[in-house]
Amino acid sequence: MLKISCAICLALFCCGCATTKRARSVETSGFLAEVAPKLRAGGEKEPLLYYRNPGVDWKSYTNILLDPVMLWRGPDSDDKAMPQSDQQRLVDTFQVILYNSLAEEGYAMVEKPAPRTMRVQVAVSKLEKTWTGPAVFAKVVPQARLLDTLQGFATGKPVFAGEASIEAKILDAETGALLAAGADRRVGGKMLNAESFNSWGDVVQIMQFWGKGLCYRLNVLRNENKAVEGGNAEMPAAGESRK
Repeated sequence: MLKISCAICLALFCCGCATTKRARSVETSGFLAEVAPKLRAGGEKEPLLYYRNPGVDWKSYTNILLDPVMLWRGPDSDDKAMPQSDQQRLVDTFQVILYNSLAEEGYAMVEKPAPRTMRVQVAVSKLEKTWTGPAVFAKVVPQARLLDTLQGFATGKPVFAGEASIEAKILDAETGALLAAGADRRVGGKMLNAESFNSWGDVVQIMQFWGKGLCYRLNVLRNENKAVEGGNAEMPAAGESRK
């Protein structure tokens, strides 16, 4: 027991692997039904499935209308057994993360359709919580970490880790024209931090990644002459302006 406790304490002060990581695949739900035929496999720093309208002048959009985040329940989603209060808390958390990320990036956040406005619609299609006790054990005990690593090689997901899937559409707020769409799925990583002891900690950290990722993707689209499409540009630092 003492050895395990020491290992946990040591891990809290050491660098580890990524907090979350990209999954190998994602399944779409009905949210993107009309867009699904247009989706292709995304690049390294794009969603797993991605569509972009090639005729869009992204620099002409300066405002964002962010619709309330929706929860689309898939057949194998762990959220079916979740209390309604937990579901709403996670959806509200993601709404705040997205709103704050876009506002900090410099976009004017509006409440109704207007010229030069993108309408962003996001749905969470899968939620799976972390098995906190076994997950922490697998991150700090050498034998368990080996098993966790082998499981990750086989399935692309660490054992006991949480995961989440989202689907999103970006529309012209006035015309309804589709500008871009995507679907992505991420899973918990192997880094031990304060969120490792929260059963929905992996999911919240995944949502935080997606908040930054949306800003990054919009920044790439607005500056294609400066950033290389397909993921070779650097991910912008938190709070970095889109100018």
